[in-house]
Amino acid sequence: MITKPFISPFFFTVTITVISFWDTQIANAETLDDAIISEFVADNNDGIVDEDGDREDWIEIWNTSGEAGDLSGWHLTDDPNDLTKWQLPAIEMASGGYLVIFASGKDRATAGSELHTSFGLQREAGGYLALVKPDGITISSEFRDYPRQTKDVAFGVGIEGEAPITFFSAGTQAKWHVPAGPVDDWTNPDFDDSGWNSGETGIGFDSPGGRYQPLIGAGGDAGDEMRSKNATVYIRIPFEVADPTGISNLNLRLKWEDGFVAHLNGKEFYKESAPGLPAWNSRSTEGGRNEDNATSFFNYPVAQGGLVTGTNILAIQGLNSSAGSSDAIFVPELTGVFKDTTNLKEGFFASPSPGGANGIRYEGLVSDTSFSVDRGVYDTAFDLIITTKTEGAEIRYTTDGTPPNENSGKIYTSPISITGTTVVRALAHKPGFQSTNVDTHSYIFPDDVYGAQFSEALTAVPTISLVTQANYDLRLMSVASTSELPSRTNERPESSQVIVALVSGNIHVRIINVHIRRSQETNRLEYQTVIDKSESQLTNGVEKTDLQNLLNQAPFPDTAAISPETQREIIDKAIAISGHTPRTPFLEDSNNDYIEHKSSIEMIYPDGKPGFQEDAGMTNFGGGYTNFTKKSFRLYFRKKYGTAKLKHPIFDGFEYNNIPPTDEFDAINLRSGSHDMSRRGGYMASRFVDDTMLDMGQIAPHGRFVHVYLNGQYWGQYHLRERWDAEMASNYFGGKKEDYDAISSNNNGSEFQNGSSYNGT
Repeated sequence: MITKPFISPFFFTVTITVISFWDTQIANAETLDDAIISEFVADNNDGIVDEDGDREDWIEIWNTSGEAGDLSGWHLTDDPNDLTKWQLPAIEMASGGYLVIFASGKDRATAGSELHTSFGLQREAGGYLALVKPDGITISSEFRDYPRQTKDVAFGVGIEGEAPITFFSAGTQAKWHVPAGPVDDWTNPDFDDSGWNSGETGIGFDSPGGRYQPLIGAGGDAGDEMRSKNATVYIRIPFEVADPTGISNLNLRLKWEDGFVAHLNGKEFYKESAPGLPAWNSRSTEGGRNEDNATSFFNYPVAQGGLVTGTNILAIQGLNSSAGSSDAIFVPELTGVFKDTTNLKEGFFASPSPGGANGIRYEGLVSDTSFSVDRGVYDTAFDLIITTKTEGAEIRYTTDGTPPNENSGKIYTSPISITGTTVVRALAHKPGFQSTNVDTHSYIFPDDVYGAQFSEALTAVPTISLVTQANYDLRLMSVASTSELPSRTNERPESSQVIVALVSGNIHVRIINVHIRRSQETNRLEYQTVIDKSESQLTNGVEKTDLQNLLNQAPFPDTAAISPETQREIIDKAIAISGHTPRTPFLEDSNNDYIEHKSSIEMIYPDGKPGFQEDAGMTNFGGGYTNFTKKSFRLYFRKKYGTAKLKHPIFDGFEYNNIPPTDEFDAINLRSGSHDMSRRGGYMASRFVDDTMLDMGQIAPHGRFVHVYLNGQYWGQYHLRERWDAEMASNYFGGKKEDYDAISSNNNGSEFQNGSSYNGT
């Protein structure tokens, strides 16, 4: 008999299996005995949307009974004096399933449709929420005087203990039968199978020496009854459960050939390669299954039905490809997870999981850090004070651009003296609480750049401060001289010291000697590496460059006579030799997309007007033809970094008579000026064309000039510009960005697909 496992008070696991049930329909289900509110969100700003496209607050109900059942007659309420305020319809839930209900006040209670309560949720401290049983009196779960709720953070109950359960494994006792005609109710728990064959799983047959022979249990060989007679075999496996409460995540593990239909306690929950209405002599709907797959366990969630106290029955109709097939196999196992629902703890969940198991529970949320001096442009030193309202929280900070965490960074104990351009990043944390995000403040002192004579120029336009962990300063300290490099026709072996690199100011790479020759067969350069061990002390024992974070690469010094193609070929191969993907100036992933690095971006106005700080994904763009030290940057705003959209009027202050700029952006570009080059007027070409088009009433990217600092170092003047893409089109032409196809390609038209020219109709 399966009993609930002992859960140590110190045992804690976070379940990652997600089972989502927005509304489920199970025929003839009985009213549930147990269910609880597992989590709710009272300030849904950037989460799920309802059928109207609104981001309403929501409540999640979890079926903890261990059985499938009906919520008919249950109630939700936000008023302790009105326990029957809103009644649920006949929505049915699988064992361990979840149901999400919007707390919108829209009052929609139709089974099979999206559900909305007649009330909303209180965000301020002192709120109330309860789930009440059909008698209108018994409170199944409640949150009384819950704390103030935070935007896009869930509040609910966490499981303090859970453990996996195996109800039965391969080799368990089963009953099996090859029918000669219809057999009524054979999947039901109370069916009399005493006249069936007895045997251990797996059930099936194979020729002597066949791959399935070792899988067939004692008494489980069905060859005599199936061969040339029937492609179907019925299998029933009984198992005992003392109490199903708290058991969820039921999962069938099965080795099978060639199809099956699975039932738990009379309810079908999964079928594979099976007809819609299987008969007593059905066969699989697909041909013979690959034997490698057939001898491996595959997982199938039990999405219908559930457990009962006492004897339970897993019933499987095994299907062969035909009655004349030479083999078949069915080896089932059933597993689940026990969650101790008697030991629930209230708390916050930083990552809401509507329709799924809750994640890590926090006792509270640490209040955000507060800086006594805001980001900005300064000419006088000052002391910076960092605080948090959470009592007992520790603040950690950095001034080197790295993000602090709970275990790294300086511990804040006293004011920080700011005497020059400095980037301060801070985080507050407390055991058992959700830590704050990393706050970033850049303090710009223009005099640090070239002295006071340039201060006026550096404060004439806004400043963009970028802070990233990408290695942006890669300078090649030693490159083969021209005489050592093979010419385009040279076929004799050459030896050349290729690279010692300085990454972010520190030597990190080994000296590599590379023998280079041109293959007579392929006319391509071939390389063989020789590591000069005597130079290892120059690298402090580090033998490989950390080039995976390469962001901005300087040009090759003293190599003007070497063709750009040869330079790139040699450096790419040198990087490959060191064990890293060869891409310059910025690494690409397997999809040929530039790798994004989570970075901070701040916009600082010289007149003290409030700017913004957001985290975004930063990468290089362009530079495929030019090879300048100063690279262009693109910043993508995505939820995985922080905000899904930058919402700020970054082009405010400019007069546009025809097409005013938007104030919402998925991505923005920082153009270095290398695109324009000296013959185009340096910095002027793109800006002139864009503004001229806009003045003519035609769509073009809006832009402005800014000064850029990268990790606190002045990086030069840049052209801040909208990015041409589908999102930009939707901002100015209407509709959704999904309505547009954005083509981004440098070509003469030959790469576009053929089509008909638009005739204006």
